[in-house]
Amino acid sequence: MKQTVHLHHLSCDHCVNRVTERFLALDGVIQVTIDLPSQTAVVDTQQVRTKEEYQAALNKTIYQILEVTD
Repeated sequence: MKQTVHLHHLSCDHCVNRVTERFLALDGVIQVTIDLPSQTAVVDTQQVRTKEEYQAALNKTIYQILEVTD
């Protein structure tokens, strides 16, 4: 299943790498593809996650989850 995660505060490739690492650390996440200009991540995952679960993965960062869509 793929989920689209709309983010806020992504500004550079370092941000992309940090968010990618955090999302890949979640159980069941297979792949993460982030588009910096649109600040969206497409997460290929075996488990549906909520906005709150993605936000928890970004704990102690400046990045915010605005919306998650399936």
